Amino acid sequence: MKGSHKAHILYSGTDILQHTPDDNMEEECSHLAKLPAKDGIVCYVMKNGFETMQGKLMRVILFSTDRVTVESTEVYFYLLILLVFALISAHYVVTEALKDPDRSRYKIMLRAILIITNVVPPELPMQLSMAVNYSII
Repeated sequence: MKGSHKAHILYSGTDILQHTPDDNMEEECSHLAKLPAKDGIVCYVMKNGFETMQGKLMRVILFSTDRVTVESTEVYFYLLILLVFALISAHYVVTEALKDPDRSRYKIMLRAILIITNVVPPELPMQLSMAVNYSII
């Protein structure tokens, strides 16, 4: 590829602006199942795009024999840490809010429940799946 044929190699994203069709195209392309269109060009793929980061991810997705899951002890440990921080912060909010007798008990409990339920963001499963896939590459 680095020798005399380097000028005849097309890389990704290359547009062919002009080419000169060969006069004896039918003879040279007789081994092909279908001949190229009139004034067409024959190209051979030397490499595909699996060497890029997206290509590596596609190769893992398409040809992986292992099942990629996020069901592991690390995920549950991570969720446990998030839950502990949520419980600590909810406890702090409740204890500080109960010191004021004018505050509504309903709103205090609502705030504490919102803190605990919002500890797991909705996009967490997607982020964990992407992290597992990226770690495989």
